[in-house]
Amino acid sequence: MHQTRQSSPLHRRFLANISSYRATCKNVPLKARIWSTLTLCNITILSWIYILYWGEHKVFRDAMHECQWDRWEQWPEDAQPYRMALIADPQIVDPHTYPRRGIVLKATIFYTDLFMSKSYSLLNKILLPESTVFLGDLFDGGREWSTSTATWGSHVTDPSTPGREDWTKYNRAYWEEEFVRFNKIFPMLPGRRSIRSLPGNHDLGFGNGVNEGVVSRFKSFFGETNSVHTLGNHTFVLIDSVSLENTENPKIYEPARRFLDEFSASIPSPRKLLQQNPEVRSSKLYDAGNGAPPANTVPPISPLPKILLTHVPLYRPQNTPCGPLREGHSLDGTIPLRDILKKIQPILVASGDDHDYCEVLHAGATGMVKEITVKSFSMAMSVRRPGFLMLSLWNPVKEAVVEGGNDASTVQSRLCLLPDQVGIWQTYLMLFGITKFVVTLSIVWAWLRRRKSKGDEPLLPLSQDEAARSKRGYVNGSVEYAVSSGSSNGIAISTRSSASNHGSSGSSRSHYGGYGTAVSDSDILFCCFDISALA
Repeated sequence: MHQTRQSSPLHRRFLANISSYRATCKNVPLKARIWSTLTLCNITILSWIYILYWGEHKVFRDAMHECQWDRWEQWPEDAQPYRMALIADPQIVDPHTYPRRGIVLKATIFYTDLFMSKSYSLLNKILLPESTVFLGDLFDGGREWSTSTATWGSHVTDPSTPGREDWTKYNRAYWEEEFVRFNKIFPMLPGRRSIRSLPGNHDLGFGNGVNEGVVSRFKSFFGETNSVHTLGNHTFVLIDSVSLENTENPKIYEPARRFLDEFSASIPSPRKLLQQNPEVRSSKLYDAGNGAPPANTVPPISPLPKILLTHVPLYRPQNTPCGPLREGHSLDGTIPLRDILKKIQPILVASGDDHDYCEVLHAGATGMVKEITVKSFSMAMSVRRPGFLMLSLWNPVKEAVVEGGNDASTVQSRLCLLPDQVGIWQTYLMLFGITKFVVTLSIVWAWLRRRKSKGDEPLLPLSQDEAARSKRGYVNGSVEYAVSSGSSNGIAISTRSSASNHGSSGSSRSHYGGYGTAVSDSDILFCCFDISALA
């Protein structure tokens, strides 16, 4: 036997209120309906929806669209440039970053990871770089966590280091979890090249503070720390500058010094590229081919333009002007020039470590060489506007070989700024303060209106018909809120012409025994809800 489901009193009351609202709204003019919808409460809700959409989505997309390649590239119309991004100092937050612990540290990790993950995803979806190179400091405490062959970093044993008491529980297993976390924030994407093997001082340490076990662990997960890559008909030279500064352990400094002495033998020349593929013209990444052109078509040998990538900036005097794009963060440290520029002879140097942007010129072997220190990609590295460097390369091989191939005009760059997360949070706080004010104002306004309505109660009882009519809220053709029958907090809107009720169109008040309060346009604008049940 089928049993009819019994609805609860609350559910029946809700349906009754909805039915009453629909029935009465049919007789309400359009203007009154609009005013009844545009309450401060609803406006505040709509404001929150838009601000959250803006702060969590739109502002990130707008930042990427501001950096669109065609907005700043100045190549010939038929050029097909090779486009790439340089990311510096993500330094994913961990217990080494701050002495704070518990929910505060967890919240910091969550929001910094979310910021970088969102930015990296949109970078690849909107700007579509063909390659991405990280300039070191992938982790913040990577040098600190112990390995199977090394104890904890020197900071752990330093009694002046805040928060060091619990660092000893972080070992290789924890480092491997951080490696997985890093790859979740910056996933490897199909069809895109990502180079992550350049270490920073937070990954290995610096100079004599570099530990063999830490270096070995980093190489086993990220690859060789000194390497050469051919991208867009340019030779990218990645040098492990933090190990290069070691003076005590040959196993640490020797690979970097030997690499500097021997790297020129590993640089592919245009002759070799043309022998591998005689049709090479566009500035894409070229792999080995099988064809070989006739001997008389091979131009004279000229090396491809070289770009040096290092984590630690090259030496520059203190207080060296860095240009208008710098926020003012102080310089952490540099490495001596030595003969790096002489051996590599780059047309451009890109570095990290400083967290802020800087452009300086160095005297190289063949002229002045620009160095660009790239901003940190993280919102937690003391810069309000994080960022990354965009590189556009256009160097057709045959033209480059004929013209020499060492001209910096084959590279164009632009700093792309990410959103100001602190500013976004300040906007949220400002709107939160406005919301508190609106809610308080609504409650006070409703309380004052109810108090006034109680003061208008008649001394003598009304007739049954007039009391019922009053309870339904028929008041001189004006829109009003009234408590629905059978509900302590329902809302109903009703109208009635003054001629049909009292025969006077000029009257602005009616007698309704305190059950319903006439609501003007200003009342509807300020009141967010009926609080008659709260009094």
